[in-house]
Amino acid sequence: PKHQKNSIIEVENVTFSEPVVFEEDCVSIMNSHFQSDLTVSHGGNGFTWVTNTTIEESLGCLQRRGDAFIGNVSYGRGLGFSAIRGDVKLADVNGQRGIFMDGIDGSVWLEDIESLDIFLATVLGSVSASGIDVLGDDVEFYNVLGDVWIDTLD
Repeated sequence: PKHQKNSIIEVENVTFSEPVVFEEDCVSIMNSHFQSDLTVSHGGNGFTWVTNTTIEESLGCLQRRGDAFIGNVSYGRGLGFSAIRGDVKLADVNGQRGIFMDGIDGSVWLEDIESLDIFLATVLGSVSASGIDVLGDDVEFYNVLGDVWIDTLD
């Protein structure tokens, strides 16, 4: 569908069996279940908010302007953020594969994360991480222009 300026979508208590793509400016997803992939892409100066949700495959957040908050979310294949012009906060997130972020024009907060690997590249703000449990081998940060603060990394 063609992007609608100043558009909002709110999803609550819904189960999706097929891959889903949202392109609205403001995306709010709560208490839902995605049996496949969830992609939030494009959009204007809005926000992305995903809480209390299970994503069996992957969550992709691409080419967004505005902050993203992902809280109390479990995922299967991966969690990816690319070309985000805003802050990204992940809290109480766990998954079977890695977390990938590239091109974040803002700061990144990671709190109480369980993931296979974490890879951050080109973050123009600061990175703050606490309560991180990495199940694989890699935690990699490249080209972070702000401060990096890490507490409790296992």
